[in-house]
Amino acid sequence: MKTKTLLVVLALLASAALAQTTYDVGAAGGTVKSSSARGPSLTISSPVTFVQINGNLETETGTVAITTGQRNGGLQIGCQFPAGGTFVVTTENEGEIFNGSITSATWQPIILANSTHFYRLTGAIQDTLGNTGTFVLQTKVAPTIPGFFNGKETVANIAVNFTLQ
Repeated sequence: MKTKTLLVVLALLASAALAQTTYDVGAAGGTVKSSSARGPSLTISSPVTFVQINGNLETETGTVAITTGQRNGGLQIGCQFPAGGTFVVTTENEGEIFNGSITSATWQPIILANSTHFYRLTGAIQDTLGNTGTFVLQTKVAPTIPGFFNGKETVANIAVNFTLQ
């Protein structure tokens, strides 16, 4: 009897593992906004350019929408975002495929040798069901003069990866 129970449990675990769906989402364009360089949070909206589901590439349209929580530090020099805010990925064919929040994120300027710079936002996300993922956002390269972040940057690309149970 114990052997049959063990086999049933193993079969259920195997089928649960097969039920996972892995998403890789790419987005480009859109904006990163703050009410000011000293504002408490960032609002980001970028159009989806592709979705890869379990390794199968699909052309999709949609939106990656991010609102961070309050930050620790300055946007011009880099900062940390603790848990909070929202992270939503919506596509035309699939609908809302991820609706959760940021569990942690880091915003940092990357200064290049040719007097230009860009910003990178990296972080972790989680939805209410416990599904988790990661993301990396990069802004377009901009001249360092006249200055750094002034409340708005253009998104070069966003890469999002998450697994749903």
